[in-house]
Amino acid sequence: MNTLLREDINCLLDKFDSDWASQTFRRLVVRACWSHIEAVVFGLKQISLTAQNLGSGDISGKTRAFLEERQIVVNTVGDATIISVRADTIKNVKLTLKLAARLFDVSWQPQFSGSEWPLFRESVQIRHRITHPKSLKELEITDDEYDSHKTAYLWFTGGFTRFLESMLSKHGA
Repeated sequence: MNTLLREDINCLLDKFDSDWASQTFRRLVVRACWSHIEAVVFGLKQISLTAQNLGSGDISGKTRAFLEERQIVVNTVGDATIISVRADTIKNVKLTLKLAARLFDVSWQPQFSGSEWPLFRESVQIRHRITHPKSLKELEITDDEYDSHKTAYLWFTGGFTRFLESMLSKHGA
């Protein structure tokens, strides 16, 4: 999934390489990048669960429910139901990166104190705005917003790459 979604982004960049001002292009890139980010985060949750199941460390029931994106709800008569639960996008990304680094016991640690993290938070708001617009104006992505999004996406993919390199260095191929 990672490779296919990265290919989507590269295809868009190749197609629109001379038309950076295109609002269509900007919306497509933001949406494609967020599809990639969310797929990577989901994959990290899955491999983190596998690592935990193989004995990489104990996690709480609450943490397991977060990674599994589900919760058991018991009604007043004692019947249990499993429901799907998704965390807020920012919380989802932040907690997943922290848990993956801890469960794989790697040297890489996500950095949330730098200048890129606020841009990442801004990028998700841009994504939400253009995915659920309430007006034509909300579909417009300014030059500054597009630059912020690019920086945020590069921060995320760079961190994910360093996580993978750190994991391979520690645990081998």
